[in-house]
Amino acid sequence: NATNIRFNLETAGNLIDAVDRLFYARPKEGEPAKIFGIEYSQYFRTDLSVSRKIMLGEVSALVGRLYGGVAMAYGNSSSVPFDRQFYCGGSNGMRGWIPRMLGPGSVPVDPDKVTYPVQLGDMKLEANLEFRFPIWGIFHGATFFDVGNIWFMGNSAEEYPSEAVFHIRDFYKQLGFNTGLGIRLDIKFAVLRLDWGIQLHNPNNPAGKRWIHDFKWNNTALNFGVGYPF
Repeated sequence: NATNIRFNLETAGNLIDAVDRLFYARPKEGEPAKIFGIEYSQYFRTDLSVSRKIMLGEVSALVGRLYGGVAMAYGNSSSVPFDRQFYCGGSNGMRGWIPRMLGPGSVPVDPDKVTYPVQLGDMKLEANLEFRFPIWGIFHGATFFDVGNIWFMGNSAEEYPSEAVFHIRDFYKQLGFNTGLGIRLDIKFAVLRLDWGIQLHNPNNPAGKRWIHDFKWNNTALNFGVGYPF
């Protein structure tokens, strides 16, 4: 049995901002400051992951995880940089979606019209439950259940539609649900993993069609990963 807690905190732009204020003239009101002609970002980002593994024999195990993260821009920036925002979907989270195809919130998304998935947000909540069991030799299996989504924060309310912004009163209605099966190949120095996730509730579908009752291939996703997801 094991409990794993991971906490990350990062911030950027503060030292550069201090140097800029000391040695450079401040820009006009409403314009971003620059150093060497380059606009710099100021933001902070933090996330917390708590997972618990309970052994149910020599190999079988029940594993659960709770995850939460938030990022916020300030000072010289009006938004968090693209690569530091949160996303859902993929091999380590909501496995019923490919990466960046869930959320934000309940904003309508037509996957047939998406050429490149870019659904991102400033906040993420997720919970996962996975049962791992042996199959034969180095082959292992898993069945899992994931729930979560991403949102923008309240300070983005004017920039993004209301359905994309986190509201405590109804965020639970915007959670995505998926279940699925996985197979793992344990080659000692690494675990190769293939998960097939099936959507149960897609908050980005039109109202009345979010709970998925009929099985369709486009309501599933295959995700490959190296190592366990949590």
